[in-house]
Amino acid sequence: MSTMDITFQTRRKRPQGFVDYTAMTNRRRYTTDTAPSVSVQAQPETLKVAQKPITQKHKVTVAHKRQRFSEVALQAVKLADPSIEEMTVDVNPVYIERPATKRKVVSGLLYTFGVIVMLASLAVSVNTFLINQQAKDQVQALGETTYSTDRNGVQEGTGSDPAESPVGEDALLNYFPNNPQDPRYIRIPSIGVISRVKTLGVDETNKVDAPHNIHDAGWYNGSVRPGSGPGTSLLLGHVSGWTSPGVFKKIDALQADDKIIIENGEGRTFTYHVYKTETKHVNDIDMNKVLATEKAGEHVIKLMTCAGNFDSDSEQYDSRTIVYAKQIL
Repeated sequence: MSTMDITFQTRRKRPQGFVDYTAMTNRRRYTTDTAPSVSVQAQPETLKVAQKPITQKHKVTVAHKRQRFSEVALQAVKLADPSIEEMTVDVNPVYIERPATKRKVVSGLLYTFGVIVMLASLAVSVNTFLINQQAKDQVQALGETTYSTDRNGVQEGTGSDPAESPVGEDALLNYFPNNPQDPRYIRIPSIGVISRVKTLGVDETNKVDAPHNIHDAGWYNGSVRPGSGPGTSLLLGHVSGWTSPGVFKKIDALQADDKIIIENGEGRTFTYHVYKTETKHVNDIDMNKVLATEKAGEHVIKLMTCAGNFDSDSEQYDSRTIVYAKQIL
């Protein structure tokens, strides 16, 4: 009598691939190619009988699974060949190597992508930590700085290390320059600026000084006094401090015909219209040209503030924004 094999292939993964169970009998040979069906010589409904016990027993132990496969093999063969009454069946698992599945490839790609995202997040976290630490050091340094106060009670530092305390309403209303003909206030309606104007000279390096508080503007007394006649009046202001924007933060947004109004200590006002705005690298700025007029006999004011990139080592910006405006009233 011929032998008979009945092979059942499980869908449960093993490290090496899948597991085939082979049932050996002393009769004909029957083989299945795909789990969990049985390709015996029988009607389609016969296959369902073989499928049901297999699909229900995926999570049973190996020993129990062998027993169930034996029962399925016997049942399938008897249904296919009713003449078989008894037979001995030996079921043995055989590991079959299979190539990497699409799911494994996708899992590998997802793992690699996850590692890249994790490294990128780590880099951003480190960079954020360094920036926060730098800001913390600067704020701490501000807390350790001893500032003086002006006669209106507003803190003042130096041109290179200005105070950042706000100028209150009382300090604004009660401010007057020492010389009544000097500028007292500057107003720029289009960007919401209303500020005191302090009188400035030169610093210890003989350069034009800057306001000692980031919320004040400053008039350089080596330039023409606003409203006094031909020439250039130079007003300076900070773009920002370490913790707050400065009075001239938005002057780069000024457009042609925007108004700039200067009021002096006598209460006289002088109105100017913007006609040009430019930003230059500090190495390209000639202060003699800044203080000169483009046309003989005309009177203009020029607003100047920091711009460009900030160098943390020198604590200086590398450019300056200059706004040009002509007097109309």
